[in-house]
Amino acid sequence: MSRQMRGWAIVGAFFLAAAFIQGSGFDTTGVFIAPLVKHFGWSRTQVSTLPSMIAIFIGASGPLIGWLLDRLQARWIAAAGSLLAAAAFVIAGSANSFTAMALAYCTLGVGMAAGAVLPCYFVVSNWFSDRRGLALSVSQVGIEVGGTAMALLTAYLIQAHGWRLAYFALAVPIVLLVTPPLALLVRNRPPDERPDAADGAQAQNAAGLDVRAALCSRSFWLIAMFDFCAVAVGTGLVVHLVPYLIGLGFSSTHATTAFSIMLAFQLPGKPVLGWLADRIGIRLTMTLDAVAIAAGCVLLLGARHMLPLALFVALYGFTFGAPVPLIPMLLADAVGLRRFGSLMGLLSIPAVIGSALGPIVAGAIFDRTGSYVWSIELFAAIVAAAALLPLLCVPFAAGGASQAPRRAAAAS
Repeated sequence: MSRQMRGWAIVGAFFLAAAFIQGSGFDTTGVFIAPLVKHFGWSRTQVSTLPSMIAIFIGASGPLIGWLLDRLQARWIAAAGSLLAAAAFVIAGSANSFTAMALAYCTLGVGMAAGAVLPCYFVVSNWFSDRRGLALSVSQVGIEVGGTAMALLTAYLIQAHGWRLAYFALAVPIVLLVTPPLALLVRNRPPDERPDAADGAQAQNAAGLDVRAALCSRSFWLIAMFDFCAVAVGTGLVVHLVPYLIGLGFSSTHATTAFSIMLAFQLPGKPVLGWLADRIGIRLTMTLDAVAIAAGCVLLLGARHMLPLALFVALYGFTFGAPVPLIPMLLADAVGLRRFGSLMGLLSIPAVIGSALGPIVAGAIFDRTGSYVWSIELFAAIVAAAALLPLLCVPFAAGGASQAPRRAAAAS
């Protein structure tokens, strides 16, 4: 294979990982709620904590996995992570207590971080420079494609054969379709840059900042703040959109339909915005995307009427998922690729905090005021303010290379 073909084959491998690990992990949780409540007598609150455990353990394991990616071959980490995710579904299908089910979802979080999330960002960023945004976005579209397909398949299997077999079935494509391509195709970097065997030792030669220098830079913390804000707003609205629309007078069916259509707009949104980032620059693209997300929040305030609701569904759906693949591109632009794995792992911490706080803040505001209006206005203000942060980041090629030796000397 040529370098270009090999790079896109790696993108395809991570597309499968996103589809069958991330999509199956997050998007099927809601399908299992009613069967688990009926079988075990658990509360819906208990079952609803399961996806939170995934997010928490992605963040908790992220720094270690990122550190390993800077030192070992990503194919072994990704293959092991995918098998861990498959084992998590087997544990869930065998669970007879909430503790066992919680253990399964904690394991799934670690497997997701190691098998799909961090290796994808790390490897694809190394293989692509000119079309990095498009490549990262295409790999992450698998979340929506796989999530939609596996949620429908899971619902059918639960009805026909029970929830235990449905969990076991989710493990099968990971073992058969995800793990082999990850183990066979993935390499940290193109072979013309450095040999595989010495990748960990020779990573020192890659252009970029060391961890200490990056943590002393303004850009890393600006990106962390942007990541926190984008994830908090995105998660908060996704969790509370359907009850907000129902509160406006929409039926449950119509509210869920609007939510599903909004999610479907991510399918063209991620690749188009990734392509745009390759054309006009990642910093300007991220700023425009954040402005569009804020405008979508404003439109949601008028969702009682059909036109603002339709515009919200299209605009917000098209833009709110883009930060997921584009933030790694922004990080690579700001700090280079020398310790990209470790820094991406550290960046997962503010993302997880934002993911946890967004829905909680919106729910707390509703409990206090009886309305979601204040939380939507707050989300619009947060993401509008965050739109300035990417523009304040300094590209590594412009300033990072000259500053790195001075920071390293100062640190020593």
